[in-house]
Amino acid sequence: MPIASAVRRGFTVVTIAIAFAGFSLTSASQPANATEHVTGTWTANYSLACSASLSQEAGNVTGTVECGSGIMLDVEGAFDPGARTFSLSGEFDGAVVQIEGVMSSDGQSLTGTLSAPPLLRDGEFTGLREGNPDPANVAGLWFLNVRDVFAGHCSVDFGQTGEQVAGELACEDGPNGSFEGTFDSDTGELTLSGPFGEFGSLEMRLSIAEDGTTFDGIWRLLPDGPGGIMDGMRVMGGDASCDGSVDAVDAALVLQFTAGLLGSILCAAPADVDGDGDITSVDAALILQFTAGLLDSLPS
Repeated sequence: MPIASAVRRGFTVVTIAIAFAGFSLTSASQPANATEHVTGTWTANYSLACSASLSQEAGNVTGTVECGSGIMLDVEGAFDPGARTFSLSGEFDGAVVQIEGVMSSDGQSLTGTLSAPPLLRDGEFTGLREGNPDPANVAGLWFLNVRDVFAGHCSVDFGQTGEQVAGELACEDGPNGSFEGTFDSDTGELTLSGPFGEFGSLEMRLSIAEDGTTFDGIWRLLPDGPGGIMDGMRVMGGDASCDGSVDAVDAALVLQFTAGLLGSILCAAPADVDGDGDITSVDAALILQFTAGLLDSLPS
């Protein structure tokens, strides 16, 4: 499902019982002192964050699932303590949301599926309970992680001058955005915000690792939208696919792009290996020579 429809409609669904899964970021050429600079290309895998507060009386379960202020879903259903299975349902924006799953024998975790036809296909989720677990019931506060719901892949190009950072975010099947913020090299904290398509504003608060190659953090849609968590790493030069490695697949993507078979490349900056401002067959040739061991490194 495209991001746009997932947020516009699927937030209803995701509203269900989900917590965050990750932004995965992978950087074209790394600056000499990476801990003081975030300039470069990063990729991001992201998902939504929700919490579920459940109460149980005998085998009957009621509760509320929340994904940011303003996005809430009341649910009710049943829990079978013998099989440790549960089935919950609710309604959001005219769609019936169905949540089914099983609790672990120690009462600490959940696995299951959720759906809200016709808005949302089945999505798998896992969850962890806050506080003392009780295998006899599902009451309590749960933080859940749903896959394939409001999830996708993005690339981010950061430019830095002093502490000021500007970023361009491009997501597959979703909106793009331009962001501004600051990076504190002493703490490694990077904060960015800016307009994000029809969804208002997006804020990102990231923590860059000491070696400057990885990060984790959170994102949220402002003013009242949901949010999620992120983690990732820099993209190396030549990694046109943004998968964390440079191989023949990257060369193939470059060649398809130059032949007009692809309209765009997600990580375009790393694909421009020779740094001449254009993505051409020369870049593909350099990638192939590198993967074949004929080059020790790619131009940075």
